[in-house]
Amino acid sequence: MEPSEVLTLDSLTNLVSDVEPYVLNWLSGDQEDIAEALVLVLHVRPGGFLAAVSIGLVPEEVLAVGNGPSPPGAVGPSTVVTVQGAVLNNGVLSPTGTTIAAVVVDFAESVLSHMHALRAFSPLQFSFDLDQPFAVPVPSELLARVRRIGWNQEETVV
Repeated sequence: MEPSEVLTLDSLTNLVSDVEPYVLNWLSGDQEDIAEALVLVLHVRPGGFLAAVSIGLVPEEVLAVGNGPSPPGAVGPSTVVTVQGAVLNNGVLSPTGTTIAAVVVDFAESVLSHMHALRAFSPLQFSFDLDQPFAVPVPSELLARVRRIGWNQEETVV
């Protein structure tokens, strides 16, 4: 495995600036296997970031804890959004003609240690669209949808 650049909050590219997919590594249920999925960063805040991830990557019970009344850990509040899909090819987004559901999650900065830049055509266990593994939610629609449900740039999202 090739070495990856260490990501920091300052190094993240958010969707307001550009479309830069990242890969998030997540321990599977047996805590030995690591699953990987595309991640889009929507917003960076002090101490964390808001990201869209594939449904199923982060277990429902982990998301439920993040949505609960107790102070969140690495995974904070989340919600599911559905928008149009597109494939990014050489900096150009091409619509797929399908809709994509994604989980928008407020992650703590500590999650960055489980992320890395996307390497060209890396095989991933989870994708936003099963038929098109490198499809992503259309960024402008994703941002607009998240803002409509209560995203405030100064605070956590949901």
